[in-house]
Amino acid sequence: MSRIIRATLAITASVAALAGTATAVHADAAEDAAAKAAKAAREAANTARASADEAAARAKLPEATVQLQVASSGKCLEINNGAINDGLPAQQWTCNPDTVAQHWRMVPKGGASYELRTVTGNKCLEVENSGTKAGAAVQQWTCSGGAQMRWQAVLVDPARKLFQLRPTHTQDRCLDIVSAKTENGVKAQSWYCNQSDAQLWQIKPVKVK
Repeated sequence: MSRIIRATLAITASVAALAGTATAVHADAAEDAAAKAAKAAREAANTARASADEAAARAKLPEATVQLQVASSGKCLEINNGAINDGLPAQQWTCNPDTVAQHWRMVPKGGASYELRTVTGNKCLEVENSGTKAGAAVQQWTCSGGAQMRWQAVLVDPARKLFQLRPTHTQDRCLDIVSAKTENGVKAQSWYCNQSDAQLWQIKPVKVK
């Protein structure tokens, strides 16, 4: 009889141990789930704050004639020789406030966006063929109101008054100087937004003569 009692007690103890283990596993799983939920909530809150900050940073600038000076070289965006043909690429060149080829009219559009129009030919700065891939060319074209011709100016470096210029037809693309080169004549492109100086621009009002 004593052997039966001892066996029964041993089985009971084993069952209790298993139950305790299962309870601990469930508790650990619950804690993991709670931790993951808390992390997801924090990430969502951070994303919401970032979106709010970005929206607040989008400049609401008046219509003006400006030069666009890139931080990486200190040079200005222009259309070579101020030519007016559709499809001519935008490039950087040594800034000269008297060079009309470097003058752009910022024309406000919806969604805190702007058309950037050449003063020489009233053409719009656009991403060629509405391209969405990194490296798409940036050129001038007859203004049509397309999203590839509208740009958002997002203030990302208040101390230096530097903006990203983002085309509205796609996400995570910025007006950029190819490979951050500093020579005259280097072309502009649409590239992943990364806050490098090759895609940070000072918007400098110029006096129209």
